[in-house]
Amino acid sequence: MAAALAVKASAASAAEPVPEWDWYWVCVAGWVAMMGAWAAAADVVGDPAFSLRCGFILVAAFPFTYYMRFSKVPPMLVRLAVLVAAAALGLFEIQRVWMPQLPFLLGSLGGSYRVLIAGFVWVMCFRAFALRSVREMAETTILAGSVLLLVLVNEPGAIAIAGTAVSLLGCVAL
Repeated sequence: MAAALAVKASAASAAEPVPEWDWYWVCVAGWVAMMGAWAAAADVVGDPAFSLRCGFILVAAFPFTYYMRFSKVPPMLVRLAVLVAAAALGLFEIQRVWMPQLPFLLGSLGGSYRVLIAGFVWVMCFRAFALRSVREMAETTILAGSVLLLVLVNEPGAIAIAGTAVSLLGCVAL
C-alpha cells in the first residue's frame, strides 16, 4: 500500500503541469534553438523558397504549440494530425522541388548533405506543432543539434555560424 502511494506521488510530481508563464519562456527558448538551426540550414541548403516555407511553418507553430499545451485535445490526436500533414506536404515538396534536382544533388557529397539537412529541417518544423512538455522541447533541441552538426560539416558560411550560435544560446536557455 505504501509503495503504491509512493509510486502515485512520484507520478503526480512528474506530471505536474508547468505554469503558463514558465511554459511561455520554455517555448521561447525552444524556438530560439529551432530558429537558429533553421537559419544555419537555410544558408547551406541553398533553396530560398524551401527555407522560407520552413520558416513560416516554424513561426506558425509557436502560437499553436503554446495554446495547445493548455487545451483538452488529446496529444495523440495532435501528433497524428501533424504526422499526416508532414507526410502529405513532404511528398508534395519532394515531387515538386527535390525530384528534378535529386540526380545533381546526390552526385556530390555537399549535395547529399544538403538533402539530408533539408529532411531534418522539415521534420523539425513539423515536430514543433506537437510539443506539449518540457521533455519534448528538450528532445527537439537534439534534432536542432543534429541539423547544426550537419551544417558545420558541410562548408558553413557566416550566416550558418551565426545561426549555430543563436541555436546554442536557445539550447542553453532551455
